[in-house]
Amino acid sequence: MELKPGGANIAVTHENVVEYIYLFVEARMLGNHLKCLEAIKQGVYDAIPLGSLANMTAEDLRLLLCGTQEISMALMQSYTTFTDESSASPELLQKFKGWFWSICNKLNNQEKQDLIFFWTGSPTLPPSEDGFQPMPTVLVRPADDHLPT
Repeated sequence: MELKPGGANIAVTHENVVEYIYLFVEARMLGNHLKCLEAIKQGVYDAIPLGSLANMTAEDLRLLLCGTQEISMALMQSYTTFTDESSASPELLQKFKGWFWSICNKLNNQEKQDLIFFWTGSPTLPPSEDGFQPMPTVLVRPADDHLPT
């Protein structure tokens, strides 16, 4: 297998050994996978334009795709809305919000990730508010006086 065009006719010397090693390692690492990797790259470029990736680091891309592992309840609190269908007084709704967030603040990180997963389908927070579509909502409904059937 030639590592470069006409490579079979080129002797490895002290002057070109670095190029040879580079081409050899590249061929061994990529080998048969080059077509697959090109297809993956093209798929990424179909979803994210190349110009958008130009100044992005690998960490930026990871955060964009995966969000952050650490769950900030203050951030969640700013994203979350409460919809009151109970006709309760504003004071009672404020009390409910206080209870809800005090319980959420006592959750460990795994439990917070489970809550985020329940709300969003992802165990991590998106990197910005734009990532929440729709925004998390807590629906407050009137008490149900009926027993389950």
